[in-house]
Amino acid sequence: MVALNKEIFRKKILQQSNLLPLLVWASLGMGAAGLGLGFLNLVSNLYIAGKDVPTLVQLQNGQSALVEPANSQFRSPALIKSFVEESMSQLFTWNTVSQSSDGSRGLSDKGVSVGDGQKVPTRTWQASFSLSNDFRETFMQEMARSFIPAGVLTGEAQSALLVESLTEPRAIGSGIWELDMVAFIVIFDGRNPQGKATSFNKTLVVRAVEPSVDPLPEETTPIQKAVYQTRAKGLEIYEIYELSGN
Repeated sequence: MVALNKEIFRKKILQQSNLLPLLVWASLGMGAAGLGLGFLNLVSNLYIAGKDVPTLVQLQNGQSALVEPANSQFRSPALIKSFVEESMSQLFTWNTVSQSSDGSRGLSDKGVSVGDGQKVPTRTWQASFSLSNDFRETFMQEMARSFIPAGVLTGEAQSALLVESLTEPRAIGSGIWELDMVAFIVIFDGRNPQGKATSFNKTLVVRAVEPSVDPLPEETTPIQKAVYQTRAKGLEIYEIYELSGN
């Protein structure tokens, strides 16, 4: 009797009407599992695609290095400070005299005209490309009139900018920073062979720009190379004003 009941139960289970729901549920379960795996695979691919991948670049010395992608407006504090100190030192360090191998000294720089019959030393003119275009011309003319002693372009005077301190860059906008500089301009001439120092304390506003690249490095002149090098850091100074509290 028990064996007969088991046989009847087995036949009922194997009937098509009983198997169909089981097959439907099994198919739904497998479909849901496949859909879940597909979704996880999609999320994983999107994560990998959106992740910054280090890039292998070759340096000028031939070595290779991995670099991480960065926002086009990003500039490190060290780069900003280095750019400002280097640019200001070149702008305000004037010397038009060179010394030959036999020890004799002579005028080697006749200067570059900046309009209105005014001139600035060539090195200063080159460094002026660290300034924004709408600020550069006016600043050069003002420098020629008010800052550079007449004796500089005749070889009778020289100068040096001594930076005492430079604050960490303060972000005041996207790709825009502000720094405070405490410095002295020292003028050397016949009356002050030991040097006469004048305080030069300024707040500078710097912004990120597209770095310049020398398109024809084998054909550019030394002056052109200097200009491209000045713009290579992807920064420019577009405002200089007196440091508050002076």
